[in-house]
Amino acid sequence: MDSQQVFSCFLMRKAARTVKPNARTGERHTWKDRERRRKEERQRMAAEALIVEDAYQRGYADAIADMRKKKEQRRQREQAKKARRWYFIKQKAYGLAMLAVTVLAAWATEGDITIAVITVPLGLMCLFSKKMLIVDNYYFATEERAIHERKNNTAY
Repeated sequence: MDSQQVFSCFLMRKAARTVKPNARTGERHTWKDRERRRKEERQRMAAEALIVEDAYQRGYADAIADMRKKKEQRRQREQAKKARRWYFIKQKAYGLAMLAVTVLAAWATEGDITIAVITVPLGLMCLFSKKMLIVDNYYFATEERAIHERKNNTAY
């Protein structure tokens, strides 16, 4: 008996065990069907696991992107707030400087306070006003931004 015959004999015995001799046609090969179904189920579950893993990674990436976007927006807000604060500090300093120039001019002209008619109200207005009075780069940037917001907003 050669090895080919031994192997074919083994396959015939295995086939005989898997087929129920008295079973109807629909009940034959139940072991093979069960194994095939289990294999298909494992493959389906593996595919679902990959889909879930992919969705998880996409969601995580979106969350990280949102976090970075919010961090950048927060940084821009803080930067704008700081620029506005420095603008008004500079405006108040200009107001104090105008009042100081008024005092020096009155002293230099030996009591002639004609210059005070212009510089005192201007200095006090710069010192106490909440409006933007000094025209510089920040003023133009803010005005340009306000114009763009008016154009984009249909309420005006």
